[in-house]
Amino acid sequence: MSESKPESAPVLNPRVTWEGCSVLLDINDGDRLVFARLSAGSTLKIGNKTCSLQPLIGCPFGSLFQVESGKEKPYLSRFVPPTEENNVQDEGGCQLQEVPRDNRAIIDN
Repeated sequence: MSESKPESAPVLNPRVTWEGCSVLLDINDGDRLVFARLSAGSTLKIGNKTCSLQPLIGCPFGSLFQVESGKEKPYLSRFVPPTEENNVQDEGGCQLQEVPRDNRAIIDN
């Protein structure tokens, strides 16, 4: 007698979420932790707003999202924080990337 296992879709990139995967959501910086299974129809109540989890599908694990107000209902949008370490702003507000031009940080072991 052979056991039959349910077939699942192959995971193309294990570092991004896919439909049907389970994720741990950190709401409000540790205020609430929720396990959720991602699908196009899954929703999550955050405060007094109900948001679809569909935008989380296909994003890298560890991504940050914020609740945005839409015309019909609130939704989750991906938030990419600016990196202050490598970027410097000039007086015009343009982002300039600072490139180190010396070898002071090199350590000879």
